[in-house]
Amino acid sequence: MKRTTIVLLVLGLVGLTATPVSASHLEKQRTDVLAFADLGDTGDARLWRTNNRVLTAAGAEGIPAGVYTMWWVVWNTPEGCATPFACGEADLFDPEGDTGLAIGYAGGDIVGANGRLRVVAHLREGRALDGFPYPEFGAIGVSLTETSLVDSKHAEIHLVLRSHEERIPGLIQSQLRTFNGGCVYAPPIDESEPLYGTPGPNTCADLFFAVFPSINTP
Repeated sequence: MKRTTIVLLVLGLVGLTATPVSASHLEKQRTDVLAFADLGDTGDARLWRTNNRVLTAAGAEGIPAGVYTMWWVVWNTPEGCATPFACGEADLFDPEGDTGLAIGYAGGDIVGANGRLRVVAHLREGRALDGFPYPEFGAIGVSLTETSLVDSKHAEIHLVLRSHEERIPGLIQSQLRTFNGGCVYAPPIDESEPLYGTPGPNTCADLFFAVFPSINTP
């Protein structure tokens, strides 16, 4: 993603805050967008942290055409992960963990033949995250103990890019905005339709991710 585009997007998002925030007060992070399958580098992601919110711009290149959603994975107490301040997949499913985990919808994009994905999102402290299968439907085994971002500077934040495969006429908005829109439902969330999206013939899968470590560590 070009630097000028990123700056304009972030300044636009900062302008949405009730209290203006100068660019000099933003804590900036950059990382690669990696594929779950082989950890191959597919793009880059940026995260900007203010005193009460985070803003992100994520991109990928050369990926399959189709519809994608992006999801916040927020570890509010990353010191509670198995490896403190380096949370990973095992921590998602640890019922004894004290990680302050919250997960929710961030945004979506349609990727065309050029294989280019771009998603911009922002999240304010205390704003309830939604869209992810929560405990009433088993939460696909994930141990969620929080529902929002608690501390923008302390949280470890992961972004997950989820494929909904090719566009389906009449279901595109559901594909862009829900966890399973356009896809076949399967246990343990098979009885939750259409709460997590209108079902369809496609197969949804988490394909890419980016990791932003906490900037407020001992």
